[in-house]
Amino acid sequence: MDFTSSLITLFEIALACFVVWGVFHEDRFIKFEDRIVARFRRRKLKVIEGGSKVNKSYYPEKHRA
Repeated sequence: MDFTSSLITLFEIALACFVVWGVFHEDRFIKFEDRIVARFRRRKLKVIEGGSKVNKSYYPEKHRA
């Protein structure tokens, strides 16, 4: 067995363990999933830039400081 196939096998085993864990801990899995989705949405919309700085160009004119 070469390195690539052993790596794929380890990944499949880890994925199967994660699925079994997700079945028994559905509430924690949903929270984890929501955090991941929120992170990708922030990156896609570029709402947060450089930590806590909020890009004000995404707010309407009346809400700008």
